[in-house]
Amino acid sequence: MQARVGRVLVVDDDALNRRLLTSSLEREGHSTTAVEDGGSALAALAGSPFDLVLLDILMPGLDGIEVLERLKQDPALLHIPVIMISGVEDTESIARCIEAGAEDFLPKPFDPVILRARVNAGLNRKALHDLERERVRQVFTRFLPESLVDQVLHRNLRRHFGDKDVYRARAVVCRVERFEGSEAARIGARFLREEAA
Repeated sequence: MQARVGRVLVVDDDALNRRLLTSSLEREGHSTTAVEDGGSALAALAGSPFDLVLLDILMPGLDGIEVLERLKQDPALLHIPVIMISGVEDTESIARCIEAGAEDFLPKPFDPVILRARVNAGLNRKALHDLERERVRQVFTRFLPESLVDQVLHRNLRRHFGDKDVYRARAVVCRVERFEGSEAARIGARFLREEAA
């Protein structure tokens, strides 16, 4: 898959690390916003769309793990890939981050080649997620009111499919596309009714 450019939020309490990360990302063509703490990160996420977050684990106030947990509980934000960064290679903290929904881990000091690879992989996963979601939306809006489809996708798609089960979503779309007319509408309506329940 080709390298993509995206909008990246950099969250680190160390000013030097923020500058190093943002300058490296901007050299690759990415747009960046840098903040110094967890509260500012949540405010930035609420105010602007981002394609990826680089999040320091150890910060004063809200630490990176708590920010990650809040982000992954928000239906509007849970699809954004998060790469945790830390100078401390505490296996327990890294495992906790991965279990809470982080895409990856990047040790400090970071290697620019590894940073590029991990950011590109995260952006590619985000692009695939967005494409898959739009495809599901396009199929079902042929048969149902757009507002109902948007509501169901926004609230319930994660609950139904889970973060890691996009293949099941593809299977539903493929089944619906195989039928014409009322049969496809019936399948789509049944699926959305089950989701809304």
